[in-house]
Amino acid sequence: MSSSVDAFFEKQKQRQAKEDGDFEKQKSHKKEEEEVEQEQELHQKTERRKLFSSSSSASASSLSVLPTTRTTPTMTTLLFPPCLLFLFTLLSVWFFPSSYYHDFMHRIGGTDSLQEKYDGSNKNPAKSANPSSTTTTTTTSSSMIPKDLVELGIYNETSDFMNERGISPTGWENPTYDDATWGPCRFLKKETTIQWNDRRRHRYVDNTTITDVATDNKSDDYYHNADVNDFDYHRRPNNNYNKKYIPTLYNSNNKNSIGRDGDGWCRPGFLIIGAGKCGTSSLYHYLVKHPRVVPAIEKQIHYFKYTAKSRPLEWYYGHFPTPKSFLEHGALITGEASPGYLPYPDVARDVKRVWTSHKTTTPSLSNNHNSNNNNNMVPPKIITVGREPFDRLYSSYRYNYVVPTIQHLRKKGHPRIPSSPSKSKSNKKNNLDEEYVELNHPDDEYYKPYLFTLEDFIRAELKQLKACLYDWGPERTYLKWKDDSAYKKAFIERRQNNNNNNNNNNNDTDATTTPTPAPPPLLIDLDGICYGKSINKIVYREQWSQMQMEQPNKVLLNTNLHLTQALIGRSLYVLPLEWWYINFKQDGDITFVCTEELTNPETMNDIAGRLGLPKYDGFDAVVGEGAYNVGGHRGYDTATSWDEIQEEEGEEEGSSPSSTQGTMITNNNNDNVIPLPDDLYQELKDFIDPLNERLFALTGKRCNW
Repeated sequence: MSSSVDAFFEKQKQRQAKEDGDFEKQKSHKKEEEEVEQEQELHQKTERRKLFSSSSSASASSLSVLPTTRTTPTMTTLLFPPCLLFLFTLLSVWFFPSSYYHDFMHRIGGTDSLQEKYDGSNKNPAKSANPSSTTTTTTTSSSMIPKDLVELGIYNETSDFMNERGISPTGWENPTYDDATWGPCRFLKKETTIQWNDRRRHRYVDNTTITDVATDNKSDDYYHNADVNDFDYHRRPNNNYNKKYIPTLYNSNNKNSIGRDGDGWCRPGFLIIGAGKCGTSSLYHYLVKHPRVVPAIEKQIHYFKYTAKSRPLEWYYGHFPTPKSFLEHGALITGEASPGYLPYPDVARDVKRVWTSHKTTTPSLSNNHNSNNNNNMVPPKIITVGREPFDRLYSSYRYNYVVPTIQHLRKKGHPRIPSSPSKSKSNKKNNLDEEYVELNHPDDEYYKPYLFTLEDFIRAELKQLKACLYDWGPERTYLKWKDDSAYKKAFIERRQNNNNNNNNNNNDTDATTTPTPAPPPLLIDLDGICYGKSINKIVYREQWSQMQMEQPNKVLLNTNLHLTQALIGRSLYVLPLEWWYINFKQDGDITFVCTEELTNPETMNDIAGRLGLPKYDGFDAVVGEGAYNVGGHRGYDTATSWDEIQEEEGEEEGSSPSSTQGTMITNNNNDNVIPLPDDLYQELKDFIDPLNERLFALTGKRCNW
């Protein structure tokens, strides 16, 4: 038994020895293969060195293709690329700090040495107040304004971009991270080096400049209102809209000037949207006389009403000063006054959308800019002015109907009555008195019998408005606008509230209760729904058909129809303003001003403060110069002194009322005479008063009407 066991173990030892021998052979063979591979690799490296060290005249085609083998990457090979990238990034940040890195250093407070290294300037540069001084340096990233303009003393970063109320002007809410954008202005391309000039508006007295003391203190005497000749623009005033758009630089002192490198556009920070004949011209000119406000090339642009669908936004921006001109004058804001904006819901929608979303019918900025540049911009502040409704409608009647109609009769004659007696023999034989209307008669009273009176217009329009506001107007407005995303939610809410109010009124009323005279609080597209279109070539509106039929010899021209049709409607400020408040919901987005308050300098400072501007002590002198565009059309930029205005009003009050129908009514709030009979005056007042209360509730502002 033991011998068999020993034999078994002997065999196991022999088998194990054989396997160990085979393993040693395999190991030795593998070692030999590795040595061969190492020799081959060493040979390949030797050959490569020989090839690369050969003469440069050797042909690349003579190089033999060496066999390659797969090698295992080493730790050095893996770490080399990221180390190189890190080193490159470190050097870039050190020599060319990015705006984000610079902003980080600025926030943690360690900026002095970095600022000096980046800007190549001293920590406390000396300020220069010389208007002709210039500097050419590099702009500062992550700041409110180029550092060069601070060095010139044009801007102060600690106080200029937020006023005492804590409000920033539009465009100056946050620091910029883009060397092409500063405040509300954007250059066409990033400019790292710009030659800046001090072009602030200095007052000249007897051909001498102000004193250095006034310059250092930046007193009100340091500034004065500059006209458009002091600025560079891309548009010419009163350009033909049909001409090809060419974005050239314009300055009326150099009409052949063209754009320079770095030119771009500045967007407006405020829009005065109306209402017409309420003092928009005066308000605009008072505002642009603030030392930190610059004017547009013209007061009324009306881009969003008449031109937005056919012209790019650059065309609109071209009416405002170029960025370099804007900044060199130390401006904080610019804007325009287009009273035609107020009545139209589509204008309210587009004005909001163009600066808050790129998905708009209004074109965005040029293709040179990032496609997101228009997103999330703060839209301009909205300012609207309201005048006592009777004063406004009477002023509009004279300005938009009486004056142009008399001018037409004087120059071109009556459209249906001859301008001279007939030379017919039959008329002379029969002694017939033929009616005729002379041309060029010097007295306006001569032509007034051929004009419709204010009473004619008021009776016709009041009937039309009552039917629209109380009957079919709200439903037609709803059908027109219910699918518009800007107003869909507002329609649902208002209709629901109106239904709830109707239910409550039905439950609380009895047979002796009289209904409220106020129309339902529903949205009304006054100009788009209530007035309709022309009936024929003679009767231009349905509301005028009866008065024209009863008085065929009176003249109604096919001009200013949108204004003469709405003498009352344009005085119902709350109806169009409700559309604007739907789009501009934030507190402070819309400012409502009573016209009678514009003569108060404190009112002007309140408006300026709402725009983010500092207080200006010179408004008393500005307002004291008079009012703009009063009476007949003397020009939007023409001021009439208060003495002259008072004298003209006295002459009108003393004129004979024989040419007017009805009783002369004097409004309790002023001395203007409104030629309306008692019953019509009271009927109109009862119609307007509830809408005025609705206006005061909407705006939080009560006027003395």
